Amino acid sequence: NSTPISPTPPAGWALDSAPVTLDAGSADITLDNSGNTFGTLELTGANATVNEAAATDLGTSNLTGDLALTSAGGINFGGPLSAQGNVSLNAAGEITQAAPLVIGGNLDAATTVNAGDVSIDNSGTATTLGDSEVGGNYAVTATGGTVTQALDSAIQVAGDLTVTADTVDLTGAANLVGGTTSL
Repeated sequence: NSTPISPTPPAGWALDSAPVTLDAGSADITLDNSGNTFGTLELTGANATVNEAAATDLGTSNLTGDLALTSAGGINFGGPLSAQGNVSLNAAGEITQAAPLVIGGNLDAATTVNAGDVSIDNSGTATTLGDSEVGGNYAVTATGGTVTQALDSAIQVAGDLTVTADTVDLTGAANLVGGTTSL
């Protein structure tokens, strides 16, 4: 199936804790209404854009393109994510992970000031960090891999920045860390 999934009810999908599984085949998934609330989301398709008016739990998801995820609460990866493109996360709370992530492009992460920590484990693969504004601590693990920074990007962390990888290259001129940096 290659029909894009783009439901747009006037106020958003108010499904509260009901799980949602969407398989768009090779098409895009767009759930960008600001009133959306879901249970665990499982997405399969090309690119996915999700906006949720609550905390977001992403279950097992496979995307051949990009993921753009905005949450009025925290973001949790409760299931594995495979995204061949860029992953952009914007949360009003913490960004956490309980399952493996495979990200083919850049990882951009943002939390609101003093709102939350970001903890990502992308071990075994190369990780490229894009623009990141983290209100708490930022921990990136890529054991057996490398962590680099996208050209012309800025990593700004209010708390501590901890990067664990075989090779680390974070050379952005606009990088700013409020706490300690451990590489």
